[in-house]
Amino acid sequence: MTFRRALRWIIPTLWLAFAIFLSCQTGSSSGKMSEWLTKFLFSSAAPKVAHALLRVIAHFGVHFVLGFLVYQAARYDVPQPASVTLFCGFTVAVCDELIQLFISGRAFEICDIAFNVTGIIVAIFVCVFITPKQKTAQA
Repeated sequence: MTFRRALRWIIPTLWLAFAIFLSCQTGSSSGKMSEWLTKFLFSSAAPKVAHALLRVIAHFGVHFVLGFLVYQAARYDVPQPASVTLFCGFTVAVCDELIQLFISGRAFEICDIAFNVTGIIVAIFVCVFITPKQKTAQA
């Protein structure tokens, strides 16, 4: 593996580590961060609605970025980067929730998997149809 090829995968790997870090937080730690962000971003909204909206945005956003980064790395290395990104993203989304089964105050939620996978799918769509096409250099 060339240095350039390895470098392409470092950023998605670091982002994955960040996503796992967020999943490994206890319910109280996650709740405190969510409460602070909710007050900061949605100060005038109803607290329960704002918190629910923040959770959707967070799940979608973290996995959108992951999907975007994985696609950008995979497009140089695999013939079907969208398929690889979707498979990896779905696997991470499920594992993300499975981790939470073992963390105090956290729970496995199917709707969170749906938000995660939706973020991945939108990222793939953006990569395939919206971002400008660049020549893919062979590593």
